[in-house]
Amino acid sequence: RPGHSHKMCSSDKQFCQYPKAAFTRLLVLQKGFYDGFPVTKVMMKPVTGRRHQLRIHCSSLGHTIVGDFTYSNGKDVLPYRMFLHSHRLILPTAIETIDVCGGDPFL
Repeated sequence: RPGHSHKMCSSDKQFCQYPKAAFTRLLVLQKGFYDGFPVTKVMMKPVTGRRHQLRIHCSSLGHTIVGDFTYSNGKDVLPYRMFLHSHRLILPTAIETIDVCGGDPFL
């Protein structure tokens, strides 16, 4: 769509053509406040690997990721970046499986 060329869509939108299935597992870890607004810290695991999958699923639930300017329709301008982080990456290769686990940046 004009003005939305970099956004993906979900099947509940009328304008979405040929949507593909995507599945995400979500676990609530903590609830709190960010700059006076209620926020929830969650761990998400994309079961499928669609582009912007985690961002779209959060937006579809009505709770965009803090700082996600694109999927909040330009409303979330408060933080200087999007608060989406990889906690763990597992990369299987022909030689070995690389397993990297990072710390929690929100402690």
